[in-house]
Amino acid sequence: MKEIVNQLSLSASQCLRIERLTNHGFGVGHAEDGKVVFVADSAPGDLVRVAFDEDHGNYSVAHIVELTEPSPIRVAPSCPFVATCGGCCWQHIAYEAQCTTKRTLVLDALERIAHFAAIRTERLVASCMPAPRPLKYRNKLELGAVWDPQQGFTLGFYRADSTRIATPERCLLAHEAIVAAPRALRGALRYAQGVADLGIYRVGMRHSERSGSLELALWTEPGI
Repeated sequence: MKEIVNQLSLSASQCLRIERLTNHGFGVGHAEDGKVVFVADSAPGDLVRVAFDEDHGNYSVAHIVELTEPSPIRVAPSCPFVATCGGCCWQHIAYEAQCTTKRTLVLDALERIAHFAAIRTERLVASCMPAPRPLKYRNKLELGAVWDPQQGFTLGFYRADSTRIATPERCLLAHEAIVAAPRALRGALRYAQGVADLGIYRVGMRHSERSGSLELALWTEPGI
């Protein structure tokens, strides 16, 4: 009977207001019974109708069914692949709000974990300095690779909380020198392998803006 009740509660939906963000990218709200709810792809200030996916006793995990009232800090994501890639969980939040949230998370960690007094943390932690380039700044990418007898070689980014691989054509965080590398490497390595599995499970690349050099590394299973 308890399992049946739990399944019914998971399938039900509720409206709740998102109050803050966690360092894992989830929005946090409270259900009608007061239980903490973690909601992916939400922003502080959102009023959302959610469906419950997991019940962990003192908290639940849910996903958005309907965005009833968007937060004023919600923006359209810059990346067209954000829904499938899962690598950038705050793309839907204005950059200034992201900076403010990062400082808040540091304050919270110092007060809740290190037990610093709030007045001390406010004095210690300065405002988060915005990056001069919110996009096209990353000089290093690491991609997961899998081999499937039916689909052949696949190279891309691991989806959020999953071993499945997403295959976006480019990463907008990557430096211009390597932004198209995922698509190019996918085609080149697929051609090089043909119908055989070469055991490649990870591919990494690093670009130096100073020298202009590009480093590529392939990981394979150790030989026997």
